Amino acid sequence: MTGGLAVGSTATRTGSALRVVLAGIVLLYSAVHFFGSGVRFPLSAPNLGQVEEEMRPLEVHLETHQPVTSNNPRQYGPMFLLVLDPLLRWTHGDRVGLSNILYGLALALFIGSFAITAATLWPLVPPPRRPLAAVLFTALWLNFAPVYAILAVKNVEIWELFLMVTALYCLAHDRRAGAGISIGTAALMKLLPFAFFYWFLLRDRRSLVYAAGTLVVILVAAHALYGPEAGLWYLPHVFRSATGNSWGLLWHENVSIKGMLIKLFGHLEGTLNPKYAGLAHGGSGHAVVISSDRLAIVQRIGTVIQAAGGLWLTWMILNPARRTGSQRLFFEWSLVSVMLLILSPQTAFEYCTLALGAFSYVLVRLVSTRRPGWPAVMSFAGAVFLVANVVPRSIVARMLFIDRINRMNMIGQLSPVEGFQYYGFPLAGLVLLVVSLCALRATSSDFESPTNSALPNA
Repeated sequence: MTGGLAVGSTATRTGSALRVVLAGIVLLYSAVHFFGSGVRFPLSAPNLGQVEEEMRPLEVHLETHQPVTSNNPRQYGPMFLLVLDPLLRWTHGDRVGLSNILYGLALALFIGSFAITAATLWPLVPPPRRPLAAVLFTALWLNFAPVYAILAVKNVEIWELFLMVTALYCLAHDRRAGAGISIGTAALMKLLPFAFFYWFLLRDRRSLVYAAGTLVVILVAAHALYGPEAGLWYLPHVFRSATGNSWGLLWHENVSIKGMLIKLFGHLEGTLNPKYAGLAHGGSGHAVVISSDRLAIVQRIGTVIQAAGGLWLTWMILNPARRTGSQRLFFEWSLVSVMLLILSPQTAFEYCTLALGAFSYVLVRLVSTRRPGWPAVMSFAGAVFLVANVVPRSIVARMLFIDRINRMNMIGQLSPVEGFQYYGFPLAGLVLLVVSLCALRATSSDFESPTNSALPNA
């Protein structure tokens, strides 16, 4: 008996030591990966292309003192201008300095988003499983490829992520004002966070009032500082432009459901004419070619699919069978954050940064649930592979034989990583994440959260 106990104790110590070693390897790999792709590469060059395009109207305003005007149908919102204004004044046209400041801001907000999300979801994890959850949670955040893309180009999606996870934290702790202010602010950076206004309308109208009030305050302030196009007329202008503009719909990086439909019924130039195979990055061979008549039909079909998706999302939120459970808030918030990317007319790979909170919630649920089921586990694994790209995205593209697919289609102008987006693999990953969310929603957790996550209908 004593010998058996000794053997069992030795096996336990060996198993514990092995788990510690594996955890150390995972965390070391994550740290090295993040340093290379999230620190060294973004700091190697300013790479401000999109930011420069969006801030140009503000630069002209600062030079001429005239009201802000823009012909850009995708012009970022007044909150973006309010943040960039002091930075442009401070850097005096120094692009390297501006790039470093924007990188530092994004990195700080990324760290803040990590901490806030961990604090929000930590109560959901049973104490015995918290070490495993901490390792996997950290690895997910440090290896999330869309975040690398945003850090490289210094764009605003991490700002939006910070405000979205802050809003969820506030809701979980019954701080409706903080939630509404956070979402109202995020919505005036770029349009995607407006989707949460719909959730507020269905589930928490007190927060909706705070969010709407925040919009009014920011728009009035921007109106006074920059003129009507960046102020009270901004939302009508940008919504009108968004519904009438097709450029983003036709771009090869668009992985939304409507963008994928257009690719299905259109083609890249290189597909039909091999002479375009030598086109470089950004050339005309990167936009989908489709006749205006066919484009109009495909857009109508896409709109019907978007409407059906919106109705399904509404049902998932309001379904009486889903009105109980301590984790209802986390499920609904995560579902909205993923569906807004799927249903948006224009979604690029880096926009998937906004789904990091949803990935985190699913991961926590998988760790916390004794028998989550294979559908939930396998669909989440697929979502991580196709969106998070825990291994470098170039390796993911090779594993999916993207280069061979490009050659078969005579699309030589796309790199394997560009082909990865063109063929819609990130969209497939987002759909798999929704599958995992819904599969987990049907299971009960081994641990009930004490947080106020079962909000009543407002």
